[in-house]
Amino acid sequence: MIRASRGRWRARTGPALRIAAAAVAAASLAAGCLPGGDDNANGGLVGTSWTVMSIAGTSTVQGAEPTMTFAEDGTVSGSDGCNRYTGPFRTDGDRISIGRLASTLIGCEPLLGAQAQAFTQALMGAGEWGLREDGALEVRGPATLLAEPGSGDPGAGPVGPGLPVEDLAGTSWVLEELPGVQLVDTIPSVTFGADGTVSGFAGCNSFNGTYEADGSSIAFGAFATTKVGCPDPTMLVERSFLAALASASSWRADGDGRLVIEGALPLTFGPA
Repeated sequence: MIRASRGRWRARTGPALRIAAAAVAAASLAAGCLPGGDDNANGGLVGTSWTVMSIAGTSTVQGAEPTMTFAEDGTVSGSDGCNRYTGPFRTDGDRISIGRLASTLIGCEPLLGAQAQAFTQALMGAGEWGLREDGALEVRGPATLLAEPGSGDPGAGPVGPGLPVEDLAGTSWVLEELPGVQLVDTIPSVTFGADGTVSGFAGCNSFNGTYEADGSSIAFGAFATTKVGCPDPTMLVERSFLAALASASSWRADGDGRLVIEGALPLTFGPA
């Protein structure tokens, strides 16, 4: 029943998603702080992954469905259908609250941008969760998310988790770990061009430059960046990220298909 409705997406997309986004906007503004609770989904959500099939009754875009993975450390992460996101969550019985989400800032076509906005606001406005008899997950709030079990991530790039990374050219990545630095509202990303150029988002500013990769060795040239000023801790993330890239000497793919760039500080990336 859920999948059969996909074909009606285009007829219902614009108005439905705009209404859903508007309906939950006020609720999402209050989602930055998480209320207390004792179980934090230990009774059901932790360790599960889901593919969102509808938002407020409107089918998601086939091939670009948002995803949600609930981790033991109290974070929910995935793809909104265009960008990757991560943030805190807490549950207390069938109650759920989602904190402020950090996201990459890749540009999206209007259709996916509308879906991403509706999904993000619905998730941040969520108040209850429950499992249906057919095994689907409902995350309920001003707009309901209906999701099926699964670990598929349509928002990932051409190199997916678990696949070997043999050549950096043509791949895009988002930062997952930078030792000693806590990632904040925006997450750095990097794209390796086939022409030896590298570009991305450093946390506050966009950057571009050059790179040379020979086997597992890698070196970056000087970076040019935009000149937007951001307060700390955002600028701390940016300075640390660019300095770690500049000091890089080697790269490798770990067993989960993540990219690790070794240097003064190791950088761990997931597919964008």
